[in-house]
Amino acid sequence: MRVIRDAAFAYAEGGFVTVVDGIVGPWMINHFVPTENSQNVPAVHYVVLRPGRTETLQRAQGRTAPEALVEAEPIDVMWSQFEDLGDYEGHVIDSTDQSPSKTGSAVWNAVLSRDFLLPPRSS
Repeated sequence: MRVIRDAAFAYAEGGFVTVVDGIVGPWMINHFVPTENSQNVPAVHYVVLRPGRTETLQRAQGRTAPEALVEAEPIDVMWSQFEDLGDYEGHVIDSTDQSPSKTGSAVWNAVLSRDFLLPPRSS
């Protein structure tokens, strides 16, 4: 995770809008939150796309790539891990009924609002 963070921060510091797209649960946030003493570190937003459980399973089982994860049990386990994000619940966008373009707009608006920023952690 440190390598991914360092690469993302380097691109952001170079002036690029940088998105880390993947499964990043609250248990991994500490890898991405800069310390108060960090210099030249960009603002870090944490946005979780969380469609409803049924929609998540339907989308996953609609995948056609040869190695795609389509089995219900591991998908359900992953969904459950994001069901209650505690302090990060306010970072969730429910994308159940959204098209990909509408979801993209929702993410962009979330970033622009600055409501999804992660505060720096103490050094």
